[in-house]
Amino acid sequence: MRETATNEIGIPGSAIDEVFPFHVAIDEQLQVVQVGTSMARIAPELAVGTALATSLVLRRPHGQLTIQTISDAYDQPFLLELRDSGVRLRGQFLRVPDGIWFYLGSPWFDSAAEIEAAGLSLADYPAHDPMAELLMIGQTQQIALNDLHEVNERLGQQREAVRRTERIYRDAIAAADAVAYHANTGSDRFEFIDAGISRLTGHNADEMTPSLLQSFIVETREIGHRGDDAASDHPATRRSDHRIRAKDGSERWLSEASIEVADKDGRATGVVGILEDITERKDKEAERERLSVELDTILRLSPQGFAAFDARGLLSYCNPSFEEMTGIQRTRLKGVQLNEFDDIFSALSDEGSVFTSFVDLAEDDSDEITIMRPRRRTLTRSLRPMHSATDEHSGWVLFMRDVTREREIDRMKSEFLSIAAHELRTPMTSVRGFAELLLSDEYDQAMTREIAETIHRQSTLLVHIVNGLLDIARIEAGQGEDFVYERHSLHDLVQQTVDSLHIPGDSRNVKVSLTPGEAPIILADANKMIQAMTNVLSNAYKYSPNGGEIALTIMRRARNGRAEVAIQVSDAGIGMDETEVSRLFERFYRADPSGAIPGTGLGMSLVREIVELHDGAMEVDSKRGLGTTVTVILPEATQPDNLANAGAAR
Repeated sequence: MRETATNEIGIPGSAIDEVFPFHVAIDEQLQVVQVGTSMARIAPELAVGTALATSLVLRRPHGQLTIQTISDAYDQPFLLELRDSGVRLRGQFLRVPDGIWFYLGSPWFDSAAEIEAAGLSLADYPAHDPMAELLMIGQTQQIALNDLHEVNERLGQQREAVRRTERIYRDAIAAADAVAYHANTGSDRFEFIDAGISRLTGHNADEMTPSLLQSFIVETREIGHRGDDAASDHPATRRSDHRIRAKDGSERWLSEASIEVADKDGRATGVVGILEDITERKDKEAERERLSVELDTILRLSPQGFAAFDARGLLSYCNPSFEEMTGIQRTRLKGVQLNEFDDIFSALSDEGSVFTSFVDLAEDDSDEITIMRPRRRTLTRSLRPMHSATDEHSGWVLFMRDVTREREIDRMKSEFLSIAAHELRTPMTSVRGFAELLLSDEYDQAMTREIAETIHRQSTLLVHIVNGLLDIARIEAGQGEDFVYERHSLHDLVQQTVDSLHIPGDSRNVKVSLTPGEAPIILADANKMIQAMTNVLSNAYKYSPNGGEIALTIMRRARNGRAEVAIQVSDAGIGMDETEVSRLFERFYRADPSGAIPGTGLGMSLVREIVELHDGAMEVDSKRGLGTTVTVILPEATQPDNLANAGAAR
C-alpha cells in the first residue's frame, strides 16, 4: 500500500486488500484513516487525514454523507461518486471496533475498455469481484458479443458466418470450463446451450429450457446490472451468482454473466450468457471465513498472550490477553516494530532488569521474564516465524504465557515441605533421643517413666501433625465431596462439642449463651463441624494458661440479605497482635513459638477449610494480653429445600 494506507486502525491494509482493495476506512468524524491500494489508484485525492465528503458524493441512499446516515443505513448498499472523475462505486459500510467504519466497495464500468481506460488492471481487483472476471474474459467475450450483434444484424446474409463464429466461441467457453447459452426473447427455448449443461444440472442440452433451468435455482445473489435504463446506449448486462439444486439433489454455485442482444432496430431478441461453476471457490471462501472466525474466537478467549508481526516486523495483531498482561491497549502498539518491544518490556520491569532481546530468541527456545507493571507477573516468551504456502517468510508470532501462579505454587510447595519437615523433625528428634537414652543405660523407675512419658507425648504430637496434614489433604483433594450435609440444630452440635471437650487438669467450663427462641438450623456435616468447633475451643483453653472465662455465644445475624448464624468463642488469654492475627490460618503457625503451649499449628487452618466448605466465613479479633474472639459464621437453613440447593451448589 502507498503511504496514505496506514495501519492506524488495527487491521492491516494488506489483509483488507486481499478481499476489498477498493476500500476506505474513516473515523467517527468522517476523516480518512486508511485507503486501499486500488482505491488510491482511481482516487488519488483520497488521503489519510482528509474528509471523505471532499472526494466522494452520496448518490444512494438519499441524504448527506454523514456518520448518522451511514449508521442508519449501514446494512444497505451505498452508491458513491468520485467528485473529480465521476466514477461510481457500489458497496457497503461496515463498522469495526474503536469507532472505525469501512466502506467496502467496487467501481462499476460497462466494459473492459472503460476499466483499462481508468488505468486499472486485473491486479487491482480481488478474485470475487465481477469486474475482475470481466477483465479476465473481457477481450474474448467482447469480441464474441460484438460478433453476435453483427451476425444478428446481418442474419440473413451471414448465417453461416454466425454458425462458424458460434462454434469458435463455444469451443473457447468449453475450454474455460464454462457453459454458454443463447436464449430467445418471448419463447421458452435456447437458441443454443453447450452440452456441458448436463454436468451442471443433470439434464442434457436437448431437454434444457430457460424455465427448467430457472426451476433449479434455490438462491440468487445479484452482483451487478447495467443498461436497463431505456435511455442507455449500452445493452443490458447482468452478473449474478446462483445456488442451484441439480437433478440428483446435489447443490452447486454458478456464476452467470449475460447480455441482451437486439436487432438492427434496437429491439431485444434474446440473451447471451455464460454459466461457470464456482462451487469450489464458494466453498473455499466459506471455509476461509469459518477458519477466520474460529481463529479469532480462539485467540480472544485464550488466556495466553499472542502478538503477530508482518514480514517487516510491524505489529499487526494482538489478542486481549496480551493487552491485559502488558496493560497497553492495541491502539498504542500500532506500527511498533518487533525490536522496539525490548524497550516496552524494560519499562514494565524493574530498573536495571536484563533479559534476552526478542529478536535474539531462538526459534525453538523460550525464556522467562518478570515484569512489575501493571502488576507483578512471571511470563514465559517464545517467538516463532510464520511462512506462507510457498514457504516464504511472512512474519513472526510472539507467544507469552503467565506462569505467575505456577511459580507461586512451586514456592508455596517448597516452603510448606520445608516447614512440615522442620515441624516433624523436632518431635522425631526428641523421640529418637530419649529412646537412645533408654537403650544406652538403665535408670530408676521414676526416670524411666519420665522418659517414656516424653516419648509418648512427642509421638502423640507426631500423630496429631500427621493426622492434621491428612485431614487437610483429604478436604482439599475432595473439596467437600465426602461431606454429608444434613439439617442439624446448632445448639445440639455445640452442646455435643462442649460435652466431649475436656482438657486434663483444667477445671474450667465453657459458658454457653444460646440464641433465644427456636434453635438455628444449619446444613452441615456434623462430624466435621464438631471437629472445627473443638479446635476453636481447644485453642481458647490452651492460649489461656492463666485461666479466665471461656464464653461461647450463638447469635443470629443478617448480611447482604442472607440469614446467618454466628458462633463466637471468646477467651481472656495471651491474645495476639495484628501481625500474628494475619498469620493465624497459616499451616504450622503458632502464636506462642516457645513450645510451652502444645499444638501442631494446623488446627485453625483445618477449621477454615471446613467452614469455607460449609459456605461460611471466619472473623478474628484479638489484642495482645487481652484475649481473643474467634467467630464462625454459617448460613442458616431457613427453608427445607436448602439441603437440596446446597448439595447442588457443591
